Amino acid sequence: MTLSFLDQFDEAALASASVAVIGDICIDHYYFTDSAVSEISVETGLETVSVKSSEYYLGGAGNVAETLRTLGVGKVDLYGVSGSDAEGAILEALCKERGISTSGIIVQKTDWQTNMYHKIIKDGKELPRFDLGNFNVVSEATQNELLEKLDASLSEYRCIIVNEQLLSGLTTDRFIRELNKRIASTSGKIMWLVDTRHRIGSYENVVYKMNEREALAYYNGKAGSERSVEKAAASLSARWMQPIAVTLGKEGALAVQDGKSRRALGIDFTQPIDTVGAGDAFIASMAAALVSGLSFFDAVDAANLGASASVLTMYRTGHPSLSDMRSVAHNAMFRYHPEIASYTEKPRTLPDSYIEIIDEAAFENRRVYPQVAIFDHDGTISVLRQGWESVMEAVMVEAVTQDASADEGMRKRITADVKELIDKTTGIQTIIQMQLLIPIIEKYGLAKTVRSAEEYKAIFVRRLKQSMQEKVGALRRGELNADDVTIKGARDFLQTLFEAGTKLYLASGSDHDDVVREAELLGYAHLFTGGIFGSVGDPENDPKKIVIQKIIKELAGRGIRPEGCAVFGDGPVEMREAHENGFFAVGVLSDEKQRFGVNRAKRARLVLAGADVLIPDFSQIRRIYGGA
Repeated sequence: MTLSFLDQFDEAALASASVAVIGDICIDHYYFTDSAVSEISVETGLETVSVKSSEYYLGGAGNVAETLRTLGVGKVDLYGVSGSDAEGAILEALCKERGISTSGIIVQKTDWQTNMYHKIIKDGKELPRFDLGNFNVVSEATQNELLEKLDASLSEYRCIIVNEQLLSGLTTDRFIRELNKRIASTSGKIMWLVDTRHRIGSYENVVYKMNEREALAYYNGKAGSERSVEKAAASLSARWMQPIAVTLGKEGALAVQDGKSRRALGIDFTQPIDTVGAGDAFIASMAAALVSGLSFFDAVDAANLGASASVLTMYRTGHPSLSDMRSVAHNAMFRYHPEIASYTEKPRTLPDSYIEIIDEAAFENRRVYPQVAIFDHDGTISVLRQGWESVMEAVMVEAVTQDASADEGMRKRITADVKELIDKTTGIQTIIQMQLLIPIIEKYGLAKTVRSAEEYKAIFVRRLKQSMQEKVGALRRGELNADDVTIKGARDFLQTLFEAGTKLYLASGSDHDDVVREAELLGYAHLFTGGIFGSVGDPENDPKKIVIQKIIKELAGRGIRPEGCAVFGDGPVEMREAHENGFFAVGVLSDEKQRFGVNRAKRARLVLAGADVLIPDFSQIRRIYGGA
């Protein structure tokens, strides 16, 4: 995926631009609780909730406005309604702190509470919230005053965002009719973007941003049954003769314009995420990109990165900067082929084989032995470390809980978080996995002492080596041979490639000395003429990235194209690196316990990481390289 559009942001144009946000303005009031000092109320007999700290943040249209400011938009005017109450004063102060103009916020003295959401965080989980403002009734006088203020500044704006979230908020049918008049009168002069939960189709000649559920629900109405969001979005765009952006959750976003469509890829995360406010970050980032001069398709890609950056902020709405978006893009674990990953009933396999073809073109162009091949080690060649996931899971769960008591529900959530972390990070350095464990420990707050990543790694490595001792001892005593502890056909395939002149590299997330020692023990270290690379405890230098970057630098001088390189592995890290650099990505669905056959649990993660072909082991590898 090309990300060159990020370099096309015109920060000077953003700084000189004026953007308006019209809609439902809210305040998010977070309460962070600590049950350590809670007590039973004498009066009620109920347990009290002790608040350790509380914080206020802008929500709704206010959140959109704040993100625009963070992205570098010079002037942001916020239009909406607040009450004549203490919460209204907090709203005014929050806007002032963030450089957002409040001249368009109308104070309605009756029938209106400033919208405030009280959000209680306990043990790393948000409890049911308490909302103020759900019984508001906006007056025509308030709407008229707001529209008058809007008219006075209308000619200044490059872009106007309508952010409507509430049924009992600013927006009514009458108000929309008035806005539609202004939309029509500024056609070609102002970009109007609309994010509405309840009134899709009511705004005319605007660019809608909606989520997948909203798009399908509106398109289908009461009688339809269309399940393809691509078809629904294309039809709505054609009907309205306007571009459409549809967010797809973890699968990214869809942009449709003039009969053409493009997907912004979803992104996987290894750390905890909080999706509150992601939609606000999306539309604000899209607006900033359009104001900056990017095409609509590139603007949706940028918006996808903005939303992705925002979810990394826990327990409050995130406000991504351009720097945050670039950082996410640089480190992104993009989700490729999501439809294929989720469809397992009839995979496309070669006849009479378990070899599954994911990318037909990539497969057909790689039917000869590669000039360069990179192999992951554990689970791809060796099974000496078989069962490492269970060892790591136990270490991580213990680190999160320590000696604290955790009920069954919390323990299940902790275990699920740990398993997800391990699944997404298979193949990366152990030290990084342990760095990513620490936010989970902090999220639950059960551990009295949080150790360093190095300490957690040492605990894991010690336990893993204990579990490996029996196999290693049996090998050295001659009770097992190398084929007993390697994936079926792996050693023969390495020898075949070596004899065919392929330059072989071995890259592993395990410690370098351990990888070299195990490769020598199993008798194939000498075949890796390109070198053996393992972790040296430096999180900034991933061995698999190092190998691939090393090869890329050598390619031109040796007359080798990326198509002449292949990567074999059972983890998403090496598949993603291969895909993003144009190498042939062969995912290994290895069943490490029996050393042959398909392990379906690995399939989705390898497909999503960009694998071109999936093999269970190397017993049928000649079906790929023999051309049959």
